[in-house]
Amino acid sequence: WAWAMDTPFKSTKLVAAHFGGTRTPMAMSWPGVIKPDATPRSQFHHLNDIAPTIYEAIGITPPEMVDGWQQDKLDGVSMVYTWHNATAEGRKAQQYFEVMG
Repeated sequence: WAWAMDTPFKSTKLVAAHFGGTRTPMAMSWPGVIKPDATPRSQFHHLNDIAPTIYEAIGITPPEMVDGWQQDKLDGVSMVYTWHNATAEGRKAQQYFEVMG
């Protein structure tokens, strides 16, 4: 998918700053909750935003303790705010990612 979906960006994953191959599309569907909408979203999100999105969507808070072990805070940002507002300002302040190293 990195090669097929890097347009209009360049360099596939060779130069992370060019976003080619690191910026790929995502589709979400939840009949009855997310209304079909042909407007693409341009907010930047990452894989680590999936869990916060699911937690918010189903209305639960991640556990602070599991079997006596303190859990780390999630780094991600929920994407729910984009479901009904295609032009909402992105809420992700920064995202670190590394390619080949």
